[in-house]
Amino acid sequence: MFGDDKMIVYEPCNYVSNVAYYRSATRICSYPEWSLNEEYRRELKRGFYILSMGSAFWHGSHTYLGYQFDNTMIAMIAFTGYQGMVAPITNGNTYIRDISPVPRNHTGIQVSDGLANWMADQPAMKWGEYLANLDIEIDYTVTFGGLLSVIFGITLPWFACEWLISTLAGFLLAPDVASFIIEKFLPAMKEAKKDLHVSMGDKVKILRKFFGMIIKIGYAFLYQEIFVSVPFLYHNIPMQINSILMPHINHFASGISQFPQLDPNVNASKDVYPGDDTCRAYSPHAVWHEESAAGFLEIIFLSDFINGVLSKAVLERDQRRAAAQE
Repeated sequence: MFGDDKMIVYEPCNYVSNVAYYRSATRICSYPEWSLNEEYRRELKRGFYILSMGSAFWHGSHTYLGYQFDNTMIAMIAFTGYQGMVAPITNGNTYIRDISPVPRNHTGIQVSDGLANWMADQPAMKWGEYLANLDIEIDYTVTFGGLLSVIFGITLPWFACEWLISTLAGFLLAPDVASFIIEKFLPAMKEAKKDLHVSMGDKVKILRKFFGMIIKIGYAFLYQEIFVSVPFLYHNIPMQINSILMPHINHFASGISQFPQLDPNVNASKDVYPGDDTCRAYSPHAVWHEESAAGFLEIIFLSDFINGVLSKAVLERDQRRAAAQE
């Protein structure tokens, strides 16, 4: 029971551990190296705030509206971050911008802003109407496919990118989505990157940041329980071991990515949310919340870094083209 009204909270640890997503929002505020503009930063902060509330809503209430929030907000954050990453090279190409064969009517920024205003203006009974009609890529495996295509496209020889993405898409994506990525997205990406010069130093930094992020995301998904299920990890002794290892794994991943880590509580896995010492050794899904809060934020940081690299490369390409015409 919770609060003066004695409200029932069905999953206490999975409810309170969503405070970790609030910490991701505050880390956006303190991050010192942004390339993404204020609009993107505002909506990404909103996304983490709403994810924290929405996921807590689901684990506390077991209502369908809570379920809608829990399953859509990660997709919204990932999609908005992805669009920010590719903004310098889309040049009107909706295959790249929207990761869809059909152009979307709204951007991630517009959808996020609309949701925030809808929640402020409408009663909770109507929130589900907006969530059910979000004009974004809901399947975040598709968004991740787009992210990988861009990362490999600008850091690897094109034949290697094409082979890797075609292979991964065939294994991980639905056949129609895999066909779109291979037949539409990749050719559009090849055209968009034409004549772009990304330095070897920037390529190395992108790959380092990518692999550091992947460690945190991969670690988080071990405890997600549905998308990836590893039951032997969810027993008492493995959970106790996890509670000891988590800060060390995060420290190792952060050393690879070199992203600024400005929240000492997150770094130490200490007082990240109320009761975290107990929940971290008891609830696999609470571990998912804490670790995915760090991992998804680093997807945003990586998207921001790539936005900066691509913006610089596009500017230099345009200057070369202008000089050639003089």
